[in-house]
Amino acid sequence: MSETEATQNEKPALVLKEKGVVPDSTRALIRDMIALGLKVDQVKGAIDAVAQAVGATVEGDVSNCSVRRITLEGLVASHMQIVRESQDAEGITLSCDGTTIKSVNYDSRYLHANKGTSHKRRFLGITSAPNHTSDMQLRGWQTHTQAIFDTYNESPLGQESPLDVRSFLQKVHGMLTDHAEDQKRLKKLFEEWRRCMDRELRGERAMEEIAPLSI
Repeated sequence: MSETEATQNEKPALVLKEKGVVPDSTRALIRDMIALGLKVDQVKGAIDAVAQAVGATVEGDVSNCSVRRITLEGLVASHMQIVRESQDAEGITLSCDGTTIKSVNYDSRYLHANKGTSHKRRFLGITSAPNHTSDMQLRGWQTHTQAIFDTYNESPLGQESPLDVRSFLQKVHGMLTDHAEDQKRLKKLFEEWRRCMDRELRGERAMEEIAPLSI
């Protein structure tokens, strides 16, 4: 058999782990499978089944623990992306909606980052809440946005150049909700929160520009 024929007969390989490290391409594949709805303990089996169907071999192994950690890495990366894109945006529009499943309240949130003709939509996740009142929904926005900026500021980029969540609020120019009374009140509460944070930030910047008093 010639070298060319031997090469053609070689099966393609999917590398799950190389020298003890899961490659970036495999990490992305795992996160895509989780996003499609697979459970953690189903990922490895799905990879093996697809590889067998296309005639590929699987090199290495990945544990359920690794799958969980890789999925969480995607959450951290999404927080980093949201902060960077929101800082680059000229304006931000938010949207949210809620539902109740088996007596548990859930809120979903979206962000639209706008810059010129560029409009990027980002999913901010789904969280549970004790109730669906306007005050609790506002608290959800406050907690969630602060958590995103905390993730960024704890990263090497954030430690070098930390960012204030209040700068995010300054760019929020709209909120899309339904016409329920609780959403109308949420809009007013959010606007009041945004106004207070904007004044705080402007005041701090003004104080920093004032020359220290001579003693």
